[in-house]
Amino acid sequence: MAINQSFPYEELPNTQSFRLFKIEKGDSNCTVSCTLRSHSLEMAPLYQALSYVWGPPATSNGKSIQCNGHDFFVTDNLYGALLRLREIRDCRLIWIDQICINQNDLQERCQQVSIMRDIYSKAELVNAWLGVTDSPESARVAEMISIMASDSWPGIENSTDPVDDKTLESLGLPAKDSQTWVAFNNMLALPYFSRVWIIQEIAVAKSYRILWGSIIIPGATFRRSAAGWLFIPGVLQNTATAHAVKNAIMVLVGNHQSKDWPHLVSRFVEHEASDPRDKIYAFIGLADQRGYDIVADYNKPVLEVYQDFVRKAIAVTENLDILRFSTVQDLDTKTRPLWVPRFHKLQKQPIFSQEEALSSKNTAARMDQDTDQGTLSLRGIHVDAVAIAIMPSMPSEDVWEEVKARTWAKDPRLTEEMILDSLGWGPVAWILQAFEMMMQHEDIILEKNGIDLTTLLLSTLTAHLDPTRYLVAFKEYLSSAILRFLVIKDKEEEITTLLRLLHLVLQLCPPIPERQAIFDDEEEIQQLRNILTEVYGSQDEIDSSVELVKSLKIPPPTGQSKTPNSFKHALQVDRMFFITELGFVGFGAMSMKPGDHICVLYGGCTPFAMRPVDGAGDEDYLFLGETFVNGLMDGEALDHESAVEK
Repeated sequence: MAINQSFPYEELPNTQSFRLFKIEKGDSNCTVSCTLRSHSLEMAPLYQALSYVWGPPATSNGKSIQCNGHDFFVTDNLYGALLRLREIRDCRLIWIDQICINQNDLQERCQQVSIMRDIYSKAELVNAWLGVTDSPESARVAEMISIMASDSWPGIENSTDPVDDKTLESLGLPAKDSQTWVAFNNMLALPYFSRVWIIQEIAVAKSYRILWGSIIIPGATFRRSAAGWLFIPGVLQNTATAHAVKNAIMVLVGNHQSKDWPHLVSRFVEHEASDPRDKIYAFIGLADQRGYDIVADYNKPVLEVYQDFVRKAIAVTENLDILRFSTVQDLDTKTRPLWVPRFHKLQKQPIFSQEEALSSKNTAARMDQDTDQGTLSLRGIHVDAVAIAIMPSMPSEDVWEEVKARTWAKDPRLTEEMILDSLGWGPVAWILQAFEMMMQHEDIILEKNGIDLTTLLLSTLTAHLDPTRYLVAFKEYLSSAILRFLVIKDKEEEITTLLRLLHLVLQLCPPIPERQAIFDDEEEIQQLRNILTEVYGSQDEIDSSVELVKSLKIPPPTGQSKTPNSFKHALQVDRMFFITELGFVGFGAMSMKPGDHICVLYGGCTPFAMRPVDGAGDEDYLFLGETFVNGLMDGEALDHESAVEK
């Protein structure tokens, strides 16, 4: 049931009017009381605006205030903000969407969203409310931000090395493992920074301040401090450096340029919105509107909003960049049409950006008009069909948690990777299956690609056109896998395959300064020798493999990506590895299977996977999403002898 339906909103006089909320004075024990009046945008008095997270919906059993003499129910987070704003007392008039817009009137909601940019840009000050805090370190966090905003910080902002505690101390800052840094990272990980509407609200603000419980941080101070903590390695912890949070903070510190609507939607696709349609509508005030003519309409179903946006994005940009967000991992027959990105619950992040690959060269997208709203007609080149598909074997989250609990009850020393390896799940098993399949079809693959299988495999696994940067990391990754398999029983076949692959990788690795041996335990070496004795019949093969393993060294640390983690981070997990009928090697959506077509569509930066619809001839296809295919990422398909335009 909708809340505040009986509240008597005064109708807005015209489309350039809005309401402002006046907070009455009162101490902390008094009910929050306010008045609500309509004003013209052009003639409005000085006012502030609130930027915040709604949180769980308001209920008739929840927090209430007095508004124009009537009870008005608000969310808990807004109630906390109102108490704080009343306490500050410099905020007499303020705009708050939850109160100033009649949320039960869809037409009014649509109209007010269309002028949201003007409301925030004309506000004297925007209050960014992070929520209440009980952290005893919050005051110290504010002090630390103030120190980082000083002139002493920028001197090291171009550093590529992590900042050590000695440097932090010289700047008057606490050590990285202190509770103050923990609290700082926790602050940046608050829901506020992953909310989609803050992008517009802060980007257009004349001035803003951050309110975190009783703490006030001026926007200018927060912006200046970012030179230190946003870009210097080692200052932020993983939680706070998440891609979505960093993008939001870049807006708060004034680093926001793009006016391209699809770019805005895709850049902030990980941000949260209580209404999925706001994944599009939240950028109405920021995006270049030419050619789009999109207005907020909350009467439209979510799917229709997304569908219209995709069509207009293709028409305006003349590329298919927006379809990179339509990877179909789970082919749910109820989810149609498949080409429409589910921006509110993406199944997979894109592989490439438009600048990194140009499978269709610089051709413009060719989209035909369709009478069927659920059909998207595009022109392009049919290249090949999938012959073999290899899916990573991973359990559901529930099964995985149950297996881990059961395994650790027996042996708590086992790592998650060891459990995966022992059950034939996870990336190592997938890599070995892909490698074995490539070896079985070596002739056709080499004829088609003209490069060695190892480079081809590594390029595909990392989606990198020049994978040599990962060679050393790949070597260490394989070495670590061998160590784990030595601990696990009955893995002789996997160890043998790993050694074959490792031998090929070592042939390509550049010479590097060496130090400690990876395998320096005689018991491990003997265990490996015993396993190889059962697999190999030749003593020479056994000795050769043992010497290969003993020769492996751990390289010294460098500033480059040469650790096993760099390969693990680049590894394209949750993708379907495939080999085509002509010998192309690539990966794509988990829903792919043999018989699916590989196509290069005009205006696309990657090839796409399509599935012919039974009984529809060669005209209708199910869209499965982007792919990475070696030999098709740089426009080769347009000149390919077997290419067929459709």
